[in-house]
Amino acid sequence: MSKLFHVSLIAALALSGCGLLPALGPSVTVSIVYGSEKREWLQPMLEAFNASG
Repeated sequence: MSKLFHVSLIAALALSGCGLLPALGPSVTVSIVYGSEKREWLQPMLEAFNASG
């Protein structure tokens, strides 16, 4: 694939994740398996992401 396609895809994902572009489809649930040593780092990140709407 071309470099322009990759850059465009990354930009679209970044903008839609920031709420600058509307979602293109239904919401998606992602399950992540992680160890207890990652909980302190991951939990605040997930809460901030979920609160961002």
